Amino acid sequence: MIGTIVIMITLNGGPGRDGVRTADAASLTILGTSSQTDREDAANFAESSDPLAQAIGEDADSVIYDALLEGKTLAEVANEHGADVDSLIRHQVAQLAAQLDERLAAGSISEDIYAAQREELYDIVARSVHGL
Repeated sequence: MIGTIVIMITLNGGPGRDGVRTADAASLTILGTSSQTDREDAANFAESSDPLAQAIGEDADSVIYDALLEGKTLAEVANEHGADVDSLIRHQVAQLAAQLDERLAAGSISEDIYAAQREELYDIVARSVHGL
């Protein structure tokens, strides 16, 4: 959740709206396309449980928050708890992509902005997860 907040601030240029979801990068092939089926596949993946939170368990939010305060990256936290970093990135990208899809459908962003943000989504998430 914390990583997503950082990523959403990056994408939005400031603090995001309430209910920011963790992002997932599960499928760049899916995220790079815009067909309805591909968007539905990305949305389904985005709704799956967060691999890092699942690996940590019930206190995931506080464990992640404390680790980030200690200066650890999400990748380090994932490795410490046996979560797959690539799955974490895919999960975060998929969720952020679903949010971008919603914003485009609602008319709150233009197709040009959508395409630009979608194109750089994986790199932003990966850098954030690795603390770069």
